[in-house]
Amino acid sequence: ICEEEPGPVTALIAQFIEELDGSSAGAVEGGLYALAVPHRSRGVEDDDEVAAGLGEGGEGARALEEGAREPQREERDRAGAKEEQQLLAPGSALWEQFGDEERSEAQRRADQIDADCSAHGVEVICCRDASFPAALRTIPEAPALVYVVGRLAALEERAVAVVGTRKASQKGLEIAEHVGRSLTERGWATVSGLALGIDAAAHVGCVKAGGTGVAVLGGGLDQITPKTNTALARALLEGGGALLSEEPPGVVARGPQLVRRNRLQSGLARASLVIECSPKGGAASHAKFATKQGRPLYAVIPSGSPADLDTSGAQHLARTMNAVPVASMEELLAQLDGSAGGAAGATQSTQVSLPF
Repeated sequence: ICEEEPGPVTALIAQFIEELDGSSAGAVEGGLYALAVPHRSRGVEDDDEVAAGLGEGGEGARALEEGAREPQREERDRAGAKEEQQLLAPGSALWEQFGDEERSEAQRRADQIDADCSAHGVEVICCRDASFPAALRTIPEAPALVYVVGRLAALEERAVAVVGTRKASQKGLEIAEHVGRSLTERGWATVSGLALGIDAAAHVGCVKAGGTGVAVLGGGLDQITPKTNTALARALLEGGGALLSEEPPGVVARGPQLVRRNRLQSGLARASLVIECSPKGGAASHAKFATKQGRPLYAVIPSGSPADLDTSGAQHLARTMNAVPVASMEELLAQLDGSAGGAAGATQSTQVSLPF
């Protein structure tokens, strides 16, 4: 993917997409176009350029430099690039499957995507880049590239994904905000989808506490959906967070994209927490991906099943996906710290009992 010429990139993506069961024609077309984007692997000499796009301080640039110097990752990248060069060299059988017209159209579309990303300050990160989120490299159906706005280092922080229904109860919203705030106080980042309801409330709590929030969108990053959460997205970025999508600018989020982005939400996080959901909603889809990825899954089920909180979906996840029920913030934090260790320098205000 780091090749200067688009041909090998186009061929590689075509082969990858053909292996996906049930891929639509649109998905194949989009994959060919998006991954023909001309790409130059970033090195340490590019830090000033990266820092300019990530705000003051250059923290994202320093993170890129550290990632680029990681010996194991460099060795893996070199080995993968060599393998791809052998497979996709001009004259190979795979290369010859694509005609000049296909390559030309892919390049035209790729140039448009590249221009759109530049216009909107969107970073294109390929899976061979040192700055590609480490947590996404090994998940099933890992993306070949992602589009990012914000601080790239935010994608490497230990995080919990907090998801739930858009039609949340007042109690559910209060719990979600409380969770986002408490996770920040304990040194965790918050990952969510910026959707109305539980997602947004969790990020509000994170922002209020001065934490790191990562929002995974289903559409292109040139437009925030829903628009009512544009200010929240801006607050996440100002707080050192990031927005991520696998769709290029101009793509409107619809059902298939929203489902697929769930695997990125769960993939970026070390664990997922579900607060109010229906058994067949988007949060349930997220839970399935988390389970498939081997990530711990938790569900908020307070003691006594309060009437002002819908726990039917959470109980369904506990029965069918072995989601671990948690009845208090203290209980959740104990589970998280037990599986991932405490954060150095985190405040201790959440050591007291904080029932949902």
